[in-house]
Amino acid sequence: MGKELKSVKNMYGITLGFFLAMLVGFGITAFYKQHYGYGYYGYGSNDYARNIFLIAFIAGLLFSLIGLLLPNKLGVFKLGLLLGGFLTMIYSISYPSAEGLGLQWAFGAVAIALIVLIPMGYWRLIPRGGDKEQ
Repeated sequence: MGKELKSVKNMYGITLGFFLAMLVGFGITAFYKQHYGYGYYGYGSNDYARNIFLIAFIAGLLFSLIGLLLPNKLGVFKLGLLLGGFLTMIYSISYPSAEGLGLQWAFGAVAIALIVLIPMGYWRLIPRGGDKEQ
């Protein structure tokens, strides 16, 4: 494969990753509205910030896991899903801190991501004896 085609494929994977992250961010903004009035929590409330965090973090973790589970021949999609998951998780982790939810949420998210992604990456990306392609 030529260098130009490999560069185009990598750029496509990076573009895919950014658009996945934007899909989650804009999807949350478009469809998870802030409710005001009796019985609802408004913008800036801990419940709203927590829900945004959970939606985005779970989506980002799922993107990353799907990216790791794809076969290596779909490398460009692996790259896009992993990058999209990474960017979405960064968005989710930064959101509760900005809204005053507390750094313990960000710490917990980073710990969960590492607990899930390190073994999964080891299982899927590190060749073991007799393995030809993951």
